[in-house]
Amino acid sequence: MSGRWGRGFAAGSYGDPVLRGLLHLYKYEQVEEAGKVLVDFLATAAGRQAASVLAGIDCPAVVPIPMHPVGRAWRGFNQAEELARAVSAELETDFLPSGLSRCLSWRPQAKISDHSRRIGNVSGAFRSGADGIGLGGREVILVDDVFTTGATVRECVQALHSAGAGTVSAVVLLKG
Repeated sequence: MSGRWGRGFAAGSYGDPVLRGLLHLYKYEQVEEAGKVLVDFLATAAGRQAASVLAGIDCPAVVPIPMHPVGRAWRGFNQAEELARAVSAELETDFLPSGLSRCLSWRPQAKISDHSRRIGNVSGAFRSGADGIGLGGREVILVDDVFTTGATVRECVQALHSAGAGTVSAVVLLKG
């Protein structure tokens, strides 16, 4: 994965029917066991990648992609936050669950197939959160569950840079 951000990796492919099925169970049916498997899967991958893809990142802060409060209330949790917490623990670095906040609600990206519509859908949707105050110059590892077109990651990177963050690397569970 490359782009206006630093480095990054995906632990698996959205094309893998087992991983995709586990993610669906976790996100939409709140099956905790599926979530535990995926969280462990990403944390283990982050540990393996720390020596190569993430090497040289100096004292990073781990920040999850935030959900809109309405979506979080409906689901009861933010899967990216659970994944980020595990990555932070594996890498023994700071976890900033409120490094970003979602200031706009949008149609779920998974329901939009057109790349340009995905970009427009998330434009301006993120800003620095309560934890973002301490980002000045720090490198950030941004964590999400799925990377498809990169529209969400790009918007989050822009918000993090506006908050003064240094290089932002992306770590995702699945790339689609």
